[in-house]
Amino acid sequence: MLRVIFYYIIFSLGAILPGDTTLKIEVWDQDPIFPDELIGYTKIDLEDRFFNDKWLEMKDKPIERRTLKPKGWITMWLEIFESRLNIKKWDISPPPLTELELRMVVWKTENIPRGDVEGVSDEYVTCYIDQNIKQSTDMHFRCQGQGSYNWRIVLPVTAPRENTILNIHAMDNDFFSFNDYLSGNSLQLRTLIRDVYELDVPIKYDRDYYDAFPQASRESGDIEFKDDDKDKFWLKLYKQGAVNINYL
Repeated sequence: MLRVIFYYIIFSLGAILPGDTTLKIEVWDQDPIFPDELIGYTKIDLEDRFFNDKWLEMKDKPIERRTLKPKGWITMWLEIFESRLNIKKWDISPPPLTELELRMVVWKTENIPRGDVEGVSDEYVTCYIDQNIKQSTDMHFRCQGQGSYNWRIVLPVTAPRENTILNIHAMDNDFFSFNDYLSGNSLQLRTLIRDVYELDVPIKYDRDYYDAFPQASRESGDIEFKDDDKDKFWLKLYKQGAVNINYL
């Protein structure tokens, strides 16, 4: 009797060799209303592997990225061994999540497009990493492209995480219809969040940090520190304009 294991979720399957030992792996799309839909599948000949000298010589089996038919890929790690053997179990549990806070101050905006026909906007700035957790500044009524806020934003963040993009949007509040998007940009905070998580210390994103870590600088493009103020920086916005912020 043999057992087959592949990861990230562990499956332990029994098989007898020689015999019909084609392993079929399927990936499905679960639907709560309609029938589940098959995304793709791949097949592996276990007998061909188990009786292959090169496969048996490998102490550590490789991580595979297999193509699924008709579409998709699966990343997996497969081992085959006799079930009577006492094989060391690998702990592949993901690391526990750490609760972090991203603290920043939105100071002001300049050259922001105006959303109303009168040439003004009821402007505010909204920030988020996860779309369901947004925070916004107060509103600058009848703004003519130069908003003034001095508004503190605090966003809860867990680490490690896949999504590390901070979105910053200048918006025009409208009482009778949907709010209008004026301009915006995003900051890639992968390096900053990773450093805080791994070092377990708070880090201030100032000119010193920006200059000391070129990778962080490249990730967070469209940033400009002006004059001698090393704490605040301007972030270029698209369609037009810029926002002055700093991280605490």
